[in-house]
Amino acid sequence: MPIQFKVIQGDIVVEQHANKPTVYLDNWAFNTFALKEELSKKFTKIMNDKTSTLAFSIMNLVEITNRADNQQIDNIVNFIDSIDGIFIDVNPQDVIKREKDYKKRGITHISPCADVGLLRVNFLIAHNLLRPFRISEVILKLRDEIKITNYVLTEQHFEQSLYPIVLKARADNKVLERARKRFKQKIECTYPCTQQIFTKCIDFIALNKNMRMPNKEWCDVFNLIVPVAYCDFVLADARWTTFIHGLKFKMSCIAKVYNCNQIEQFFEDLKNYEDDKARGG
Repeated sequence: MPIQFKVIQGDIVVEQHANKPTVYLDNWAFNTFALKEELSKKFTKIMNDKTSTLAFSIMNLVEITNRADNQQIDNIVNFIDSIDGIFIDVNPQDVIKREKDYKKRGITHISPCADVGLLRVNFLIAHNLLRPFRISEVILKLRDEIKITNYVLTEQHFEQSLYPIVLKARADNKVLERARKRFKQKIECTYPCTQQIFTKCIDFIALNKNMRMPNKEWCDVFNLIVPVAYCDFVLADARWTTFIHGLKFKMSCIAKVYNCNQIEQFFEDLKNYEDDKARGG
């Protein structure tokens, strides 16, 4: 199992291992595969044939817990239990900070994108040590608690907290000129490229003055940067898929990214996946 818990000298140790290829689904894709039977069967078969791992984030969990339809919840739980999964932190600033910290301290056995804090909380509240861990336990037993988390996330108002920073950059011609030069530069990077993708993304938003960036757009950004840096395949919003495809990255350093019109191509590429050791395989 990708996620295991151990008690060593009275302390809970969380171990998380992702079998490649790893796949991350934006909320639209998660709904598509979890709730449409034919696509769900096709997706889970390919994932299990390849011994793949599905990456989950707090964004996925929050979206699931907003549902009132119990049948949909049951379908999602069955979908989740049919595939191996891990938790990743999709906050790029936190992940970048851990990347620098782990590199400085020589830590290599823990991925900077692993959401270990979330795992520990879920273990303490939701898991029975006598059984293998299932991510669906989090959905079923923490639904009310995650709704509280959802309230906090909603009350943060990404638009109110982050958009003023963008507006300030747009009002400074020198800042915009630096952003314009950075955005045009071809990036030479090695896995993971979290900092480079994050910088390109913020520059892109600042330079496109017609982008209003409401809360939903910021959620799409959070569903993009870390998954693209760490996973092998990402299904994302159409605008941000186009954004990633327009970046001058060496493609082996980042995930392959697909929008809602590219599902069949995604299936084909997933079936034909071969491990790339350059991306931490």
